[in-house]
Formats: sequence, C-alpha cells, structure tokens
Amino acid sequence: MLFDLIRIQKYIENIMKTDMKSEEKSVLAENEPKQVTSSFQNPSEPKQSITSIAQQTNEEFFYSRLLMYGKKVRQYEKFSLLNKARQIIPTAELKEEAKIKLESICDAESSYAVSLEDCLLIVLLDWFKNKFFKWVDKQSCTFCSCKDVIAVGSDHPNKEESYWEAGNVELYSCPLCNVITRFPRYNSPEKLLETRQGRCGEWANCFTLCCRAMGFEARLVVSWTDHVWTEVFSECQDRWLHCDPCENVCDKPLLYEAGWKVEISYIIGFSRDDTQDVTWRYSVQHEKVKQKRTKVSEKWLQQTLEKIRTEQSLHLSQERKELITSRFTKELTEFSSHRTPKSDELQGRTTGSLAWRLQRGETKKHTPYIFKPDKAEQQSKCLYVKYSCANDIYYRPYSSKSEIHCWQSLLFSYKDIFRKEENDWKKVYLSRVEGCEFGEVSWKFDVSECGLTIAKLEVFVSSETFENGDVLWQLKNDKNRIWAIKGGSLHNISDIKGSKTVCLSAQLHGGQGDVAWQHAQLFRQCNTSSECPLQLTLHLQ
Repeated sequence: MLFDLIRIQKYIENIMKTDMKSEEKSVLAENEPKQVTSSFQNPSEPKQSITSIAQQTNEEFFYSRLLMYGKKVRQYEKFSLLNKARQIIPTAELKEEAKIKLESICDAESSYAVSLEDCLLIVLLDWFKNKFFKWVDKQSCTFCSCKDVIAVGSDHPNKEESYWEAGNVELYSCPLCNVITRFPRYNSPEKLLETRQGRCGEWANCFTLCCRAMGFEARLVVSWTDHVWTEVFSECQDRWLHCDPCENVCDKPLLYEAGWKVEISYIIGFSRDDTQDVTWRYSVQHEKVKQKRTKVSEKWLQQTLEKIRTEQSLHLSQERKELITSRFTKELTEFSSHRTPKSDELQGRTTGSLAWRLQRGETKKHTPYIFKPDKAEQQSKCLYVKYSCANDIYYRPYSSKSEIHCWQSLLFSYKDIFRKEENDWKKVYLSRVEGCEFGEVSWKFDVSECGLTIAKLEVFVSSETFENGDVLWQLKNDKNRIWAIKGGSLHNISDIKGSKTVCLSAQLHGGQGDVAWQHAQLFRQCNTSSECPLQLTLHLQ
C-alpha cells in the first residue's frame, strides 16, 4: 500500500506545470465570485513581477471556487431539504422498477457485479431526465407562452431571486406581446425542486441532491471547461460512477473528451467530506490535458486540496477517515492507468457499461411470447391486438387481459431494439440501439391449440425512415409463405386462409453518420397520441 501511494504521488507530481492562460467561465448557474485583485504591495518590499502577481490572483480565484462549491454541497445534508426531496421522488415506484431490472438480468451476466442500488441509480437517472427536470435554452414568455423569444441581456436578481441564490437573471423579450420574461439562474437546490428547469448547472445541482435523498454517496463534479455533473459511489463495484442527468447516462466518463471533443483541464469532485481532483477519470489524453492545466501549479493544487480535505475530516470518525483514504488510494490507481478509447467510445458511448446495457434491455433474459386466443377470443373468433407506443401498452379488446404494459412483454423476439423517448420533440418510437447496424423485432401468433385456423388477417403498421434508413416488414405463416407489408397501409390478407401460425417481423438497417440508428423508426408518434400504430386482427374459423 505504501509503495502504491509513493508511486502514485510521483505520477501526479510529474504533471507538467505551465503559465496561466485565460480564465474559463463558470457553469454552475453563473453564480461565481468575481476575480479578486492582488493585495496591496508595500513600496518598501521587493517589487513582484507581473507573472507572480497574476499567479497569485489565479490561485486566489481558484481557491474561492473550491470553497464556494465545497459550501454548496454541504446544503445537500440539511435534513429539511432531504426530506422535501424524498417527498417529491417516487421512491417506491423507482425501487420496484429497479427490482424488475435486477431480476431480469440474464444468466450470462451473472458474473457482472451489479446490485439493486446500481439499478436504482439507473432508474433514478431516467426518472429525473424524462419525468422531472426540463432543459431550458430560452425561457418562454410568461404571458402568452410564446417560445420564439429574443434574448435582450441580463439583470441583477431582485430580493426574492437573491433569496434563492440566483447569480444572474437572463431577460427575454416576446415578439408577440412585448412582455419581458425573467429567467433567474437559481443555485438553491430547494428552489430547483420547485422550478424543475435550467441548464447543466441546475440539473447537476438538483440531481446530486436527489441522489443524497435516496441514500447514495454523491459528488457534485465541476469541469473548468463549462459543464457540471454528478458522481455516485457504487458499493457493489467499489468505485465512483459518472452520472450526467442532462444526458441520462451513467458510467461513460469518456463522453466529453472522446465523444464531445471537449478540451479538458480541471475537473473537481465535491462531496460533504471529501474534495478530489478527478480529471484523469475523464481523459485518455493525459499529456494534452497537462498542457491545459495552466491556471495554478500542480504543487499548489495538491497542497490546497489536501488542506481542504484535512479541514473536512476534522468532524469524521477514524473509521470514516480510513474508508475515504482507502477509496482515495484506489481512485489514484485508476487515474494512473492509461486507457485507450474504443471506436464506440469515440462516438460518446461506453459499450458494455452497466447503464447502457440496462437501459436498452441487453441484460434481460427475454422469454419469447406467443399470442394464443383465450376463451373470450375463441368465442368471438377474433384475436385483435394493437399497440400504443405513446402509452407503451398493448391492447387486446376481445381478451380477458385487455391491457399489457411494455413493448417487450409480448414480443416473440428482438435484437438491438429499444424504445426511444424524445422529450424535447415530444416523440416516441422504437429504433435500433445506438451503434448497431441492424435491429429486428417480431410478434408470433398461434391458434393451433384451440382447434381453429386463420380465415383472414388484417394488419396495419407504421414506420418512418430518414436519409437511407430502411425498414423491412413481412408476414410469414407456418407454410413458410411470406407477404411483404408496407408501412402506413392497411393490408387485408385472405390467401392466408387455413394457416395456424403467423409471424410479423420488422428489420431495421441503414442510415448515415453517428445517428444512423435513428434513421429507421417503428411506430413514431407524439407522446400524447391516442392512436395505435400497430394493429393486427386474426379472423378465426
């Protein structure tokens, strides 16, 4: 252990030191202290060089940012605030969803370290992104709800806005009614539980609070190059997991450098009793990053962080101190190991990560479902199935089980398909998993066990393609006859008479660029639509 610490310490101390460049802007709701000027210098003392004065000023400003964020994360520990968050978060519903995810992990993944808490983190991220918080580019008009407002500058926060820690207030003018709308950039996590909107600073601020309310150990992670997110410690995996609520992604630390092509410099993680430089988790280009770390010397940064950690540890038990030290050592070991991003990581995705597999169903052991007419459907001699992608519900009007939730539940088979929700465009659809060239899905119907056969079949399906994306629909019966189905049209098939089984399938492929997976879609519709883009009726005899 001692040898590891010495080796790691030498690794960090070898990081290059260079002079200061221009200060990058703050991102956490733009509520940062202004740069402080250097202190008054006595004329009798030796005159400082411009470089040394600038360096001192930089250190003072850097230190003020560290203290500010350290103070901010302590708010997450207030009992009243945590209780307020718990009253808002649908804890029971999320835990039940997490249990389902955990139980559905297939046997092939049994060796992978995953726990109920890890699954709970995934569903919490999804809930926060898709049901709770909203991204704001421009604040819509508060009078007429016009979205095409025009930015007209900013204003100082008023008394109420200041109370809720607004650092800046953006102003937008409505071209329809000329009303000026204010958009306070709140820093108070309590206020954000009410407004439920903002940009990355507000998202990370509120999500980190929600993580603490759910019992996770969480950090607020601040990049000096204009982004903020969260890290959550996984007890099962014994490591910190990157979580970006804006993107609804977990355990994809190379997203920014490899995917977004962001030039990284300093990334600091802040928690109630620890402050760490976590830059190296988010980079594989260490030499390039070293060139960007010009604001303060590495020696100064290490000493300053150590000083802050020492102050944070004063109230901790010896057991807690030892735990943090152990985690710190493992973390440094992780940082010192160089990684090479895979091709899919260059697209902004860590293939095989826990979140990626869970969200898209790759870890689920799917049991093929076959539609068979129940007694009610046999009596009516009609098996009618329809699916609403907006509601994610199957309907069987003639069956005793008239509603079945989840698109996967009644599938015969699927591969590399998931249900995509576009909350900004308010659209939902099924598409290929990102990065996959081919996807397929099928539904199977079998009437052989009830002594009936198919008299005729009616089917309607919808699909949309973009660029050179393509969807191939087809029906196949038990005699291996195939019917091509065109999306968007109602098909009446009578020459299927006498068949006992039939399978409806769709194959998705094609598309261009990094979003090729989106260029072939099934059942695309508004998320409020009442229509069913999949309808199939078997008339029996």
